[in-house]
Amino acid sequence: KIYQPIALKAKAAPAKQKELIAYERALSMYQQQHWLDAALAFKALENEYPCGLYALYLTRIDEYQHTPPPTDWDGVTNLTQK
Repeated sequence: KIYQPIALKAKAAPAKQKELIAYERALSMYQQQHWLDAALAFKALENEYPCGLYALYLTRIDEYQHTPPPTDWDGVTNLTQK
């Protein structure tokens, strides 16, 4: 896993806490391959909190809907290009 420090949880602004809770829900749906629900969640995040990360997940979801990952997929994306 790769982590990006954002803030101490107790000191994060309420809006940031709300965003992170929504992100955790969206990521869980993504990892469970609930593509439609994950796409809706990431789209809502992207609309409210514009961020390239949410657009990246939406692109990956679109790709996985057309070419599903293997049944033993662990949620990891293997990069094939630089």
